[in-house]
Amino acid sequence: MSGPRAVLGNDTVRQLAARYNIMVDRLGQILAQELSKAVDQASPQGHLPHTT
Repeated sequence: MSGPRAVLGNDTVRQLAARYNIMVDRLGQILAQELSKAVDQASPQGHLPHTT
């Protein structure tokens, strides 16, 4: 098992795919793309913002 199924589990992946009416295989592609965007936004210029 690899991809989102390895991280989230089969049941969660199936539930997410059903909720958003997309194929399970497509869900992995979408999560990879969106997660990449979220990380880029959270780490400008490759650095995490300093918090105190």
